[in-house]
Amino acid sequence: MSKLNVVIPGPDHTEDINYGSKFVIDYDISRIHYEYLIRTRKYHKRTFAAARIVYHDINKDNWYNKGKGPRHLIGRIDLTLTLLDIDHPGIVWKYPETHIHPGYQAALSDVMMKIFLNKQGDNNV
Repeated sequence: MSKLNVVIPGPDHTEDINYGSKFVIDYDISRIHYEYLIRTRKYHKRTFAAARIVYHDINKDNWYNKGKGPRHLIGRIDLTLTLLDIDHPGIVWKYPETHIHPGYQAALSDVMMKIFLNKQGDNNV
């Protein structure tokens, strides 16, 4: 089982957190990865099962037409799953709620739990 840590800076914390050797996936990195996915159409086998936790109607044929939130989420999920497959020692999701509608943001915690705690999982995340 993977170890999952949630870091929430307090309201008086103004400095960026140093994550050391962890791979930080923020909006820009996830955007770069989803642009790669648009070009290649090479997705991790668990990407869309995880994304459907937040966006129930998303699939490999329609995700790139759904706006910034779903594209950002697909890029983040796919890159995370790829890094977990190669046993990367640490992954940080920085501001995963960026461009995600507030009504869908709560489901992000379910996605994180399914991905990080079920690292070896099946296609159903």
